[in-house]
Amino acid sequence: MGPALPDRPSADPGELTLALVYRDHASFVARVVQQLGAERGAVEDLVHDVFLVVARRLQDFDPQRSLRGWLFGISRNIVHSHSRGARRRACRTQHAAPPSPSPATEDDLWRQRAAAHVDRFLAGLPPEMQLVFVMSEVEDMSAPEIAEALGLNCNTIYSRVRRTRRRFETFVAALAKESHDRP
Repeated sequence: MGPALPDRPSADPGELTLALVYRDHASFVARVVQQLGAERGAVEDLVHDVFLVVARRLQDFDPQRSLRGWLFGISRNIVHSHSRGARRRACRTQHAAPPSPSPATEDDLWRQRAAAHVDRFLAGLPPEMQLVFVMSEVEDMSAPEIAEALGLNCNTIYSRVRRTRRRFETFVAALAKESHDRP
């Protein structure tokens, strides 16, 4: 992926170009879009939509803000907008039968099980804790970045991260016990 841009560029914001932002942060945006619930087939289009907004608004970016936090906020708005449109379209169309699955490797099955466990954990969390968990644990965003992106107090973020980590540890311990107790 190459060297990352500093999250808080010290250079003149005019030096921050769309090409640099795209090169250094497109994979971050793609992960965020997926984590916010976009369907796999829509991720590439949504990433491009995010960068269309970035292209229009880059000159307005405040270099004192977190670039990843700014990109996260744009991504969240794009995904929510897409989701609303998809729900409307789904009401107007019929659903086709799902395709038959292809044979999976052992690694694929392991990843699917792990993803299902994480999805189950996230489903048991309130939405505000889901988002904070993904941003901190998956995207490795700092509490100040998350606070800025979500418009919340930093102490609120620290508290949510701490509580969510404890819940995750309890969840993993229960999975381990359940796995151990099986014959």
